Amino acid sequence: MCSFFSTVCITILLQISHVAGRYSIRPPNNPVIGYLEKEVILPCVLETLKPIANASFRIQWILEKSEKIEVKNYNRKHGETQDRRYQGRTELFASEINKGNMSLLLRNISLFDQGLYTCKIYLDDWYYMILVQLVLVANGGDPTITLADYKGQGIGLTCSSEGWYPRPQALWLDSRGENRTEKSAIANTEVVAGIFWVFGSITLEPGVDNEVSCKIINNLVKSERESRILISDAFYPTSSPWIAPFIIILVLFGCLITFLAYKWRRKYYKFVTRRICEIMSTKYFRKCLFFCVCANKCVMWQKNRNALNYILHSYYNFSPESMVALIFFVVETEKCTFQAALADIQEHPERLQHELGLRRIQSHAVAVYLDSDCKHPDITISKDGKTATLNAFGEAKSAVGSLVVVGKEGYVAGKHYWEVKVGKRLDWELGVLTQGERDRTRKGKFSVALGEEHWALKCVRGDLFSSQNEEKIEKKQHVPYSNIGLFLDQESGTIQFYSSTMETVLLITTIVLQSTEKLHPLLSFGECALDSAQGPLEVIHMKIPLPFQKV
Repeated sequence: MCSFFSTVCITILLQISHVAGRYSIRPPNNPVIGYLEKEVILPCVLETLKPIANASFRIQWILEKSEKIEVKNYNRKHGETQDRRYQGRTELFASEINKGNMSLLLRNISLFDQGLYTCKIYLDDWYYMILVQLVLVANGGDPTITLADYKGQGIGLTCSSEGWYPRPQALWLDSRGENRTEKSAIANTEVVAGIFWVFGSITLEPGVDNEVSCKIINNLVKSERESRILISDAFYPTSSPWIAPFIIILVLFGCLITFLAYKWRRKYYKFVTRRICEIMSTKYFRKCLFFCVCANKCVMWQKNRNALNYILHSYYNFSPESMVALIFFVVETEKCTFQAALADIQEHPERLQHELGLRRIQSHAVAVYLDSDCKHPDITISKDGKTATLNAFGEAKSAVGSLVVVGKEGYVAGKHYWEVKVGKRLDWELGVLTQGERDRTRKGKFSVALGEEHWALKCVRGDLFSSQNEEKIEKKQHVPYSNIGLFLDQESGTIQFYSSTMETVLLITTIVLQSTEKLHPLLSFGECALDSAQGPLEVIHMKIPLPFQKV
């Protein structure tokens, strides 16, 4: 029994030693540095003494996040599978797999791709895995130095640059390349998709080193951008010795005028109050007030809604009693109007909540411009990039494919809001599509219908539908659908559609997104767009809030 057991153990050990001697993994140089929106290779190389062309093997790449994401799973017998978010963005080196190169090529990388990857190799009776850490960086442009304003006898300078990741370091330097001793402020603001905008300020006083440079450093890859200027002494403001005494005299004179005005106002206020009380106690005042009340109830008042204008033109006797009565009546009327409005808010608090929600959404407004290089040939874009017009078709010609135009800017993360004026059109489609869908449609010259990687609200002959199903969306009565607001929330993975007017904003529907790719705004004239009586689609200009946050 002991002899047989020893023989089995020796056989197993020899087999493991034989397999381990045939294969080994070349350890990667961690971490691997990748640049945003570029390509990167995640190394995983199997060192073998001979090709593995006849071996049975499987390669599995996994991204370790809160969940395990299958980036690529390649099996020689059964083909490959992968997560939807990585379709079209990953590739193995097919010609080098038999030589042991299991590395992964990852394209168009975003911040979502940053993290720890696991490369697992299953080869016959052999298994091994390695960990590859992917760290992303982005280098911004050269900093821009601007003379902002004058502060006392000094000059205020600002320095700004955008497009950095991770958070960079900003320095103000002198002519010797050393840190300046003046007090300065540096702010790193996260703007779009985690990318940082750097803004700094400093004040230079006369007599200091006039050569200034602003340097921004990406400490992760030791890269830097620097701009340098030399300020002439002629730029510094000059002051007169008479300025200080003049300012003191001016302040004292202003205080004297304020005191005299206050004394005169108190005296005049007492006189006017006493005189008004005398007038309001007269019989003629009550007669004039009665006339104002009657005028308020007349037909002319109901038409014009302008009591002051009507009463002044109807009652020509401008005695003190009539004027006081008129002012008293208007003030009391406005007071009643305010109280009625307050009571309405208390009775319907949901209106106030709805208004606050609207303002919160519109604070994420972005400027959308249509891409004249990514549109159907039968669509014309205006010079300002805001309006899309469908060309008229002859009897022998009809529109083919997707009557689509795409926005220039794409969004990877964050919240974004824009509005489109559809007017009285009966056919349109608004929403977003992925970068991959945009490239495929553009490559096909818009000759085929859009694929699954777009999410939109569409109107077919006046009826509303979601692009994700064929269920009809019921319209609300007395609600116009001429302006459509789109709220893209990539944090929650949804896009909401609103009917937006000056008076009301109504949520139409919410669609769940199924992609983490860059998303572009989408405008389409719909499936029945040959009706020449229908108008253009216009992106509405909105005020864009300036993001700025001190850190």
